[in-house]
Amino acid sequence: MVMVQTDAFKSLEVINKDGDILRIDEGMNIKFSTETGELIKGKLNKICKKGEKTELEIIPHGESKKEIWQVAVMAEGSLDIDE
Repeated sequence: MVMVQTDAFKSLEVINKDGDILRIDEGMNIKFSTETGELIKGKLNKICKKGEKTELEIIPHGESKKEIWQVAVMAEGSLDIDE
């Protein structure tokens, strides 16, 4: 599970795989792995809820549908900015 350090309006801070604090804002391209190993990439459309219940609404690259992912299903340290 990704550990949310700070959750603010339209942004959140998480600890990445290197142990550094990373700020992620709505509108950024992000990537993460699920606990089962699936790699997810897309544009962060909206951040919902707070703390361990935080949900990220993303639009996967090349898609027109939205997906909602809870931080609880993300592999620890995997949430990152997709450059």
